[in-house]
Amino acid sequence: MYPDQESVERITAEFEQRQRRIDTATADARAGRTVHEAEGGNIRVTVDGRFRVADLYLSAYAVRDPDLGQLIVTAVRDAIETAEGEFRRTLLGELDPATSGLLQSLEDLGRMLQDGGAASLFPRTPVGGATTAAGARLEKVLNELPDRMAQAQERAGEFATRHFTGEAADQSVQATVDGAGRLTEVLLSAAATRRLDNFTLGERTAEAVNAALDALDTARAALLSADGDEPDLQGAEELFAYRMDQLQLRLDAIESSLRGMEF
Repeated sequence: MYPDQESVERITAEFEQRQRRIDTATADARAGRTVHEAEGGNIRVTVDGRFRVADLYLSAYAVRDPDLGQLIVTAVRDAIETAEGEFRRTLLGELDPATSGLLQSLEDLGRMLQDGGAASLFPRTPVGGATTAAGARLEKVLNELPDRMAQAQERAGEFATRHFTGEAADQSVQATVDGAGRLTEVLLSAAATRRLDNFTLGERTAEAVNAALDALDTARAALLSADGDEPDLQGAEELFAYRMDQLQLRLDAIESSLRGMEF
């Protein structure tokens, strides 16, 4: 039994509508800031929606602590974890109806594929036609998804063991994060703790931490881009001329989102 065009178009429209809602909710959640205080208020970390240190306040008392580097590591890690938790709560609260509906749409699509096969979602054309190839492409992507996710998990585990370093522009502070984005070390030069006031030292530390996180993001993006598209997944734009082009576009977007979630 083949799915009727009306059902497919309904699912396509639902994908588009819920994707817009997800994009809007994500942007709203990322616009917020989280403030975290540690050491009795002697260290205050402000984290923005990108999970970068927007501001780092160090009191004059904190600067004199011989374990300042480790205190900063703990405070920043706690601040980022708090920000991530609030982001998830805010986002999930906004998206619960949308994501539930999206999952239902995916289940509907899955049933259609079971009933008629992936090729049935595209116009019936002679063997070798472009839309026949589109159906075969879709079916191949769905069949390979479990293996690709397993490979992604393996790469993510390897990536998490790596470390990335960032420095303040004047090299007064150096920060290191691991592949999971956790701050592991902050090194403050002796000259920095002697010559810089507590406000400037906080700025330099935030700069170093953000540089390390940027280095992590750059490496992650390079790894994902190096994976590249397989030959059978290329040329998707040629399929958009057919009457099922919106469904194909949404499936490509979902696949890209899954790749982005690998890490």
